[in-house]
Amino acid sequence: MQHSFSFFLFYFLHIFLFLFLSLHIAKKYVITIIQNTYGPFVNSEFSIFCFVHLKNASMKKHRYTSHHHSKLHIAVIYSVPTSRMKHSSYAATDEDTASSARQIHRVLHKKGYISTLHPITTRTINEIQRIHADCIFNVIEWTGVDLKYSQRAFRILEKLEKSGTPFTGASKQNYFMNADKRVMKKIFNVEHIPTARWQSFETGNELIRKDFVFPVIVKPCLEHCSIGLTRSSVVYTANELRDVIHRQILSFKQPVFVEEFIDGREFHVTVLEKNGVPIVLPIAEIQFDVRGTDAFLTYDSRWDEKHPEYAQSRVVVAKLSAKLDTALCDVSTRAFSALKFRDYTRVDIRVRNNSEIFVLEANTNPGLGADEDCALSTSFLAAGMTFADVVEYIVQSCMDRFLKQKKEKSTQKKNIPRSRRGAYLVQYVI
Repeated sequence: MQHSFSFFLFYFLHIFLFLFLSLHIAKKYVITIIQNTYGPFVNSEFSIFCFVHLKNASMKKHRYTSHHHSKLHIAVIYSVPTSRMKHSSYAATDEDTASSARQIHRVLHKKGYISTLHPITTRTINEIQRIHADCIFNVIEWTGVDLKYSQRAFRILEKLEKSGTPFTGASKQNYFMNADKRVMKKIFNVEHIPTARWQSFETGNELIRKDFVFPVIVKPCLEHCSIGLTRSSVVYTANELRDVIHRQILSFKQPVFVEEFIDGREFHVTVLEKNGVPIVLPIAEIQFDVRGTDAFLTYDSRWDEKHPEYAQSRVVVAKLSAKLDTALCDVSTRAFSALKFRDYTRVDIRVRNNSEIFVLEANTNPGLGADEDCALSTSFLAAGMTFADVVEYIVQSCMDRFLKQKKEKSTQKKNIPRSRRGAYLVQYVI
């Protein structure tokens, strides 16, 4: 009997020693693989999460790294000008998108992130789904009649996010409410965000609303970056308005948008998100050398350095009374929340008589760059931030949101019986 017990103990110790050595070797092997794949920042407290599928008993590795570490892989994607834009007089806007993407890529690299740059054309949209990264920094912004390409890109991005790769900035829904001025204005009206009276026109033959107070300004419905805006976009009579509407519909092949022109100061308010709460940076103001209905940003005043209008405006830190500053911050954060924007935005506002506030629009994924002549740069510099700080802030906001959503989904899953889940979660702490 004693001999049998000794044999059993000897046999058990050998099995235990074998398992211990196997796990120790496996631990080193797994760490080596992870470090080779994700970088040497992986340490002994790194956790590997595995979904163990009961159906086939196979283990699927799920990568989980701390988003606060600089070794995250960030893929920067941006839209390349379509053939339509290349042959138009508005190519500068898409060239600016590429420049912005390159600047973002460079500062991420300098911050220590693994950064890759991915130009996306209308023919390579599907390549987005093959990007393997911890986070995608999205600088896609096809608009106008090219909006269909953005729709495809966002569908792919949302599929990626569901599978585990978050992307910065706007969701598909709030991107398209921004892309179509009519949708955004309807939300402003419903949510009681102060905005000018407006009307959209599909054919140009619709009745003009009787309560319009002229002058009004005419814009293409689906464009951005002041595309289609010239000094002649401001009109003073209903007959003149009808002519301008017809010309724009014919020229841009899309509906047009008309709103009352607000004669007053113009402010650009940068809003960043922190833990789901919108935070306003110091407010920027567009100063004009001209007055009245000439004092607004046309396409030429923003993009053509050789045009006389370009030198007639500049961006400065706004000098505001405490009351007006508070009011602008309040309406900007309300607009951000009403539109369910994410990570960052720029809200464009006009103020008449230093008291009446009118929100023109809020911009999803507004232009990012280190150039000091843009409103966002003016604001973050006034806040003591660098361009690299802002880019990293946006990435952190994106990852915070993603991990929060993931945690909420995990909590919901715990309430589901294991037999219904089809898989259970195993955590190995190495």
